[in-house]
Amino acid sequence: MDKSLTLAVIGGDERQVFLASLALADGHAVRTFALDRANIAGAAVCSDAASCTEGADAVLLPVPVMQGDGLLRAPLARTETDVMQVLDAIPAGVPAFGGAVPFRLHARAVQCGVRLIDYLSREELAIRNAVPTCEGALQLAMEQTDCTIQGAHVLVIGAGRIGFLLAVRLHALGAQVTVAARSLRDRARIESAGLAAVDTAQLAQEVHGREIIFNTVPAPLLTGEILRALTPSCIVIDLASMPGGVAPDAEPPTGCRVIHALSLPGCAAHGCCRDLCYGDRYTARGGRAVKIGFVMTGSFCTFIKALRAMENLVSLGHSVTPILSEHAGGMDTRFGTADDLRERLRNITGSEIIDSIAGAEPIGPKRMFDVLIVVPCTGNTLGKLANGIADSPVSFACKAHLRNGRPVLLAVSTNDGLSGSAANLGALLARRHFYFVPFGQDSPTGKPASLVAHFSLLPEAAEAALHGEQLQPLLV
Repeated sequence: MDKSLTLAVIGGDERQVFLASLALADGHAVRTFALDRANIAGAAVCSDAASCTEGADAVLLPVPVMQGDGLLRAPLARTETDVMQVLDAIPAGVPAFGGAVPFRLHARAVQCGVRLIDYLSREELAIRNAVPTCEGALQLAMEQTDCTIQGAHVLVIGAGRIGFLLAVRLHALGAQVTVAARSLRDRARIESAGLAAVDTAQLAQEVHGREIIFNTVPAPLLTGEILRALTPSCIVIDLASMPGGVAPDAEPPTGCRVIHALSLPGCAAHGCCRDLCYGDRYTARGGRAVKIGFVMTGSFCTFIKALRAMENLVSLGHSVTPILSEHAGGMDTRFGTADDLRERLRNITGSEIIDSIAGAEPIGPKRMFDVLIVVPCTGNTLGKLANGIADSPVSFACKAHLRNGRPVLLAVSTNDGLSGSAANLGALLARRHFYFVPFGQDSPTGKPASLVAHFSLLPEAAEAALHGEQLQPLLV
């Protein structure tokens, strides 16, 4: 471009940071919003979407544009923003670009007179996007299984861009690959590549004996009946966008794991940023999926934020196992019933819930988790951890995990954080292997002693903890 433009870069991860840097290097003026923790030399930082987009020639939104809860996808922001508010702030006639734009955002854009363009509607980008997705899927399979890819009996569900490319690469690695596809055309294409093909309607007969199953179809094809036919050691890697390929009420047999591996392009493609603007720093361990124990205690008013944080971790490709305290797992409140919470946890993670001391005991000997996250962490839990009391599923889980010298990350939520729980908080701040999600006073005038963690910082805090570091600043 010969003309110098004013570009509004809003939300997103390091892909957006990289994009903003490229635009600055090309001589364009760049404003940013919801990129608070990024350091982009030369960019003007705006405090709201309206000031960021005013007078802009174009608006650059993230990939994907929004999270499942309607919030702007903005892991580098310090506060949450409703994506509709961002869209409403864009002046009429200004083009906006984003990725994975849902229909309701397109509809709102039409109402606002905004030309909203989806990056991923470009065929060449969609095809290139399949490459890091496949590489990330292969990496995940190698990390999460005890068998080699060579000789493994693998089923790939779906024969689109990702499914077909994944099947070809698995075959090249020596796997015995079968692809389930709905159309005769796709099955013919698969067979012409030297692979076995079956009708998707035959899934129930095809899953038994498979060591690895990859799903690329965003529809609940893997029902409870089909999952019950799986070999106990089988691993299911779901690559599909929401709602995924596993039915909400489906439970795999004991020993079988289901991994919801969303956002793999961002996990696997650090090296292709210049071409495709992919790469996500805030996936722990440099993009590798990690095993997370996600502990929930009885701060019921923060459960919605905790569940959003859990969904975010799952969307980053991590394996998450829920752990519940007696109160969190068994008490009905005005915020919802215990049964509803349990159902939602299973649907989000695809994992069985640990809710007893007996269930928590293997965490240490089996080294079940890379990091244990307590979200929310009440004053009662702070007291038990600070004083070495292990008389509940939560405190015992932490004790078992700590025996291996692995990090415990605490997201505090307590009304007495600056009064009765202050001593326990201070003790844990000084203790090895304990880390905190940055926190602050949620209501300095109404509840001056109350402390609540900033849940949006959880992925970044987890990454820091895995490297033995406390995310800073701690008080925000």
